[in-house]
Amino acid sequence: MIKVFRNYNRYSQALQLYEWMTHRSYLEKSSGNIAVQLDLISRVYGLQQAEKYFNTIPDSIKDFKVYGTLLNSYAFKKSLEKAEETMEKMKQLGYMTTLSYHTMLNLYSKTRNHDKLLKLVEEMEKTGVRNNRTTYYILLSAYAYFDIKEMENLLGYMEINPDLILDWHLYIIAAKGSDTTYKSCLTGSFNDIKPNLVRVRNPITR
Repeated sequence: MIKVFRNYNRYSQALQLYEWMTHRSYLEKSSGNIAVQLDLISRVYGLQQAEKYFNTIPDSIKDFKVYGTLLNSYAFKKSLEKAEETMEKMKQLGYMTTLSYHTMLNLYSKTRNHDKLLKLVEEMEKTGVRNNRTTYYILLSAYAYFDIKEMENLLGYMEINPDLILDWHLYIIAAKGSDTTYKSCLTGSFNDIKPNLVRVRNPITR
């Protein structure tokens, strides 16, 4: 039921039910359950209350799930400085995951911190963080706003990568940053875009 409430953005009801179940010991105090409660508190009462709750959690339970949820909470509210502080702490603890990097890439993209985004991309490549379809979609969306050439390079790489399954959403993202791409999308043919793209390298690995 908690999951249903969350899926329908009824966070207040989800938190009330969660707290009721916790007080009656229906839920174990696992890091996963605590992460859910942290997320709900952030959404219902805001970051200040979420931080207070986070500080009450024993260090032994604060794993990558809990820290990741705190990071997501800061990113959702576009609290850049605190998100970066949390990211650095997670790096020290070895808790950064591909999902955590995606959270920060999205935050840098939404706050137009392009230099920081590029620096983080380089860090991911150096530390061997595995890129996936979500990684490329986030970067494509970011490049569409500040680097059309790099967007086209990335789009070209994605088209020839056999491990990636592409859809129209990809070209809708690209259309936001390029009139040429936008016109090609309107024709209904992916192939119209291909001649304009560079495919000589993976844009992630510079």
